[in-house]
Amino acid sequence: MSEIYIVGVGRSGTSLLQSMLHAHSELTSAPESHFFRSYLSKEGKTAMFEKKGSKEFTKILRNDRHFQRLELNPGSFKALEGATFNMADVYTEINEQLKNRNRKSRLVDKDPRNLENISSIHSHFPQAQIIHIIRDPRDVVYSKLKANWSSKRPYWLHAMIGEAQMKHGLKSADRLKSVSYYRLRYEDLLEDPEETLKGLCDFLGIAFEEGMLRFNDAAKDLVTKEEMQWKKETLKPLMKGNRFKWKEFYTPFQLAVIEAIAKPTMLKFGYEKMSQPRSLKLWHKMGLPMATMGVRAFSMLYTRIK
Repeated sequence: MSEIYIVGVGRSGTSLLQSMLHAHSELTSAPESHFFRSYLSKEGKTAMFEKKGSKEFTKILRNDRHFQRLELNPGSFKALEGATFNMADVYTEINEQLKNRNRKSRLVDKDPRNLENISSIHSHFPQAQIIHIIRDPRDVVYSKLKANWSSKRPYWLHAMIGEAQMKHGLKSADRLKSVSYYRLRYEDLLEDPEETLKGLCDFLGIAFEEGMLRFNDAAKDLVTKEEMQWKKETLKPLMKGNRFKWKEFYTPFQLAVIEAIAKPTMLKFGYEKMSQPRSLKLWHKMGLPMATMGVRAFSMLYTRIK
């Protein structure tokens, strides 16, 4: 059976969606290990690790704090028994162990940053099904400013990174067939979770189950202690009003900057503009074109260095 990947700009609802799918009787997931992104997404990096040999890579995995979340013993991997190894085989064995542990037929690998690796996922695993969840960029930035891991970055940088990731992901997704890629909005999942999940289940070729709406217990399997501060909401009932928190948070200028940066995403996915640039002070108005030009340059740079 094909594996399932959840991608999206960070803080877009990927954890919520992962919990809902993990609650399905045929699917299982695990805490984010970042394995595909870290070891398999780029050929040069993969070759570098493979060149180290099985013994050294086993040590690397033992010391990888993200891999440790899976609670698997790399010393037991058949793919690492010889002197040399193939990274894709290691990844496949990890997935098989996770499925066998929970007696499920398909694995859901959730890593928001794999939005940048859609082409690589499809290249390695042509049968994989990729789910891209999208959220209002203003809510995304607000959520990142409240999370421990991302609160130190300025709001405009969060907006630029999100837009660059979205541009790259959509460009890759446009090359895929409809059987490989599915897109949904976080807001639709909040407003009408049953219908939204039914559409997703049709894409995955599985039947919708009512238990997917009671995902809280399933979420406990997926959130580690270090992630609890920014993922604790997945342990609670669905919060239909979990949007628009930014309305009382941003200054008029900050809102205008975010909307200028995220304009392509907002237009494409139906997010209404709320800022009023004409009411800004003159020097603030002069800064908005710079934000638009800046995101174009940043997007090109981000694609090269990511």
